[in-house]
Amino acid sequence: SSYVPGYWGLSKCAGAKGNLAEARAQLEKASKLEEKNSGTWARLGDIERFSNHQPEAEAAYANALKYKPDNVDALLGRAAASIIANKPEEAAKDIDAVLKVAKANPVANHLHGVIQYGKGNYADAKTSFEQALAGNPGYFPAVLWLGYANYAQNNYAQAESQFGQYVREYPGAVQVQALRALIQAKMGSRNEARQTLGLLRNVKIEDPQSLSALGQTHMLLGEKDLAAQYFQAVVAKMPERAEARVELANALLQKGESDQAIEQLQKAIALSPGDTQADEQLIQTLIKNKQFDKALAAISALQARQPNSPIPHLYSGVIAIQQNSVELAEAEFLKAWELAPDDPRAGNNLAMLALRKGRIEEARNYYQKVLDQTKDNLPTLMGLYNLERVAKRPDEARKILERAISKYPTAVQPATLLAESYVAAGQPVKAIDVTQMAAQANPDDPRLLDVRGRAYLANRDPTKAVEIYQHLIKLLPDSADASFRLGTALAALKDPTARTSFVRALKLAPAHGGAKIALAQLDLQEGKNDEALRLGRELRKEHPELVEGVLAESLALAGQKKIPQALQVMEEAQKTYAASEPFAFALANLRWTSGDKEGGLRIVSQWQAQHPNDLSAAVKAAQAYLSFGLETQATEAYEKALKLAPADPGIMNNVAWLSRKTDPKRAL
Repeated sequence: SSYVPGYWGLSKCAGAKGNLAEARAQLEKASKLEEKNSGTWARLGDIERFSNHQPEAEAAYANALKYKPDNVDALLGRAAASIIANKPEEAAKDIDAVLKVAKANPVANHLHGVIQYGKGNYADAKTSFEQALAGNPGYFPAVLWLGYANYAQNNYAQAESQFGQYVREYPGAVQVQALRALIQAKMGSRNEARQTLGLLRNVKIEDPQSLSALGQTHMLLGEKDLAAQYFQAVVAKMPERAEARVELANALLQKGESDQAIEQLQKAIALSPGDTQADEQLIQTLIKNKQFDKALAAISALQARQPNSPIPHLYSGVIAIQQNSVELAEAEFLKAWELAPDDPRAGNNLAMLALRKGRIEEARNYYQKVLDQTKDNLPTLMGLYNLERVAKRPDEARKILERAISKYPTAVQPATLLAESYVAAGQPVKAIDVTQMAAQANPDDPRLLDVRGRAYLANRDPTKAVEIYQHLIKLLPDSADASFRLGTALAALKDPTARTSFVRALKLAPAHGGAKIALAQLDLQEGKNDEALRLGRELRKEHPELVEGVLAESLALAGQKKIPQALQVMEEAQKTYAASEPFAFALANLRWTSGDKEGGLRIVSQWQAQHPNDLSAAVKAAQAYLSFGLETQATEAYEKALKLAPADPGIMNNVAWLSRKTDPKRAL
């Protein structure tokens, strides 16, 4: 046949079957028929490029462009070959030539994005990939690289979506699946990450990048043994890669195998003496293990290689602090800061030393100088937060936490601290809101789970609190506090299994005050006064600072109809707990019950007078008067409470009930 496009078709069929030799042969037949056919030479260039025959590909594309200088396929093919050969400038010329005549060409925009990505210009790369997809939404190379660009910018949700789209079309793309699992783990989507890992379970993976991604994923999932296995596989395949040994060392440290980790770090340093990552990890490990002489030797070795690096001075200062050589530490940190004024660590340490000496203003100045250089460095913000707390400036401390969260919405520490302050201030909704993003990014952080559980409980959502604390117990099965918290949430639901959780907390920590208080309260409610009495007396011995011990003991005695003994327990403890509101009202109630009605009333009225603007005191007084059957006094107390909290529905409800007869219109 003398029909050249026919040979192109035969070549394409052979290429689709993976037979590149046959594909090349068909194109060579076509070139013999029409030696100057640019289309044939462009296709030959593609075959040579796919065969990794770089010189032959460049020659074929050159021939195609010699016979037709504006052949778009040849220009783009040569651009792709130039990118592979690490010649981005030459590739850019060919791409620009195409974009001048075909601005929306998806391949040209995609290749332009690849060049920008290689230069680290991820935002520009992303724009190019999006333009490629605007021209052809089904152009999967651009889908894949758009995912890479989003991943590089920490846009994990978008990257995961693009990788998901890609693997639905190409389910055998192991590297993409591995990276997708890592992204899912980073986003806190543990179940999804495990499902993606399951797709790779029976796949033999040789690619070191995929193995590394899988190792990092297992580290995030807390599966240290599996992580170490994958990192060991990376080291076996790439023994000269220092980064692989650092990753393995980190996994070994998590497993508690510090000697093996130190060995890997020393090898990494030997492989890449110009990189300080392994040096820092090694020095940190030796300091943690209190091997100061070896740490100082490692510091000296690093300083000999990099005399102008701040790192040796930073860690020399850290060791000096641990050895109580404060002046030496300060000198080392000053030297480190002089060498690297944009490294926040030296300034933070200097601030910490100043604060330790009580020089609050000096410490604040150090922190401010660091923030001027680094623009909201998180450790610096947290240091400044601690300083403001020490300086007793709670409003300033709160503002710093808010600033930290606005900059780092997924960071655990600022979100947890601010949430705890909101819970303490009776603002549970704010606590839930401020921890939302951090909880999504860190679904297994115990402190975050604890404060969110308390916030949901305070927000009258014990069902959600139970869910959170059940998850916390899975993470910390030996935590008495976790069992206690779960019991508290179950008790709010009137769930009888709450007792089981409190008992379990006491088995884990026999002197757990919270669990004993909770069990004593349950025993009192159920009329088990003997048990409540025992727990109350144990609490008084183990936790004399807790008023609940004496309350449990006296209430249990009262439940046993031993009013004089109950009153004696309270009277003897009165000086100790004079500032306790629960104690005051319990004593008032007990005096009333014993027949000393004037004594009971006197305590209530005195407490009210001492705390005129205290909402809790007003409500407790009203409740006490109601229990005494004194509705007039109760109404007056609730009226005071209503002035302090005019929008409180519970107080409004009680005022309405008390005034239903005297002022029914107002009650309504």
